[in-house]
Amino acid sequence: MTGPVVLTAAHGLSCLHGGTVAAAASDRLRVALKPVLIAPLEGKTVSGCTTPDAAGPPPTVKCRTVATVTAGALSRLTVRRVSVLLTGLVALTSGTPPPTGAPVQVGLGPTRLRAAVEP
Repeated sequence: MTGPVVLTAAHGLSCLHGGTVAAAASDRLRVALKPVLIAPLEGKTVSGCTTPDAAGPPPTVKCRTVATVTAGALSRLTVRRVSVLLTGLVALTSGTPPPTGAPVQVGLGPTRLRAAVEP
């Protein structure tokens, strides 16, 4: 079976600089005993980013929140009408490199639940 994997608390989300993203999880659906991660991810806090705020050159900005999510939430698979997050997650933080932000990275975790995504 192919398709993106449903993200769980075991996967862990982080900024490019080692900060941890505080994603919401739902105990209503678990994979390998871990709660699945749910949307929305925008606005969630990033803690522990190692990039300092500095005027530069080049200027750097510490990652503080998730700024945008452009892919990776599946509206057809929900928990209490809230979309679950998938390994195809594409998100940027509020930090360096400005003005676009740093990418959110997905860690390793269980691969037991895959989503069938139709084009």
